[in-house]
Amino acid sequence: MRELAQGSGQTPESFVKDWLSLWVNNYTVNGDNVPARTDMFAKVIQPWATASGISSALVVNPSTHRNEVLLGGSLNLDIAPFRLLAIVNRIDLGKSSGGGYGGSSDAGELRFVFGVTRPSPWGAGTEASCDLKEFTVIFEYGVPRSGCRQVIDWAQQWAQLGTHASFDASYLAQLETV
Repeated sequence: MRELAQGSGQTPESFVKDWLSLWVNNYTVNGDNVPARTDMFAKVIQPWATASGISSALVVNPSTHRNEVLLGGSLNLDIAPFRLLAIVNRIDLGKSSGGGYGGSSDAGELRFVFGVTRPSPWGAGTEASCDLKEFTVIFEYGVPRSGCRQVIDWAQQWAQLGTHASFDASYLAQLETV
């Protein structure tokens, strides 16, 4: 979240609060209406605030008639209640022009899928966390590769990850490089 907030003009903590606040109001994404999910406050925001040692409230703004999340301080990002579940390579979403990957191209998307957990001090989003919620968050990133050679190199790096027998230190180092 700290990296996502870069260039937003907000602190990472303010950026996260605004992002979480989207869920407690109706909004439109890619032309689709998304209904408010006010349970997000009680199941994610409020427990995270409590674990961060701050107060929280969900109120209706009388002038905008929209829900607002009020926090008595900043959420502690180091105890974010999210656990990484998957990293997904969507090279199949890559686009090309000029005849296959020989022309202008990109390498699709990389997605990070997180499950929502109870926040620290009960587990801090690690494998030891209890109470994994039936809720996921997916961050989608365009892969900064262009041209045939870069796209092929990207695909080969991913394929090489499959040669590891386990998720050992060597695998994790190679994954981080990719």
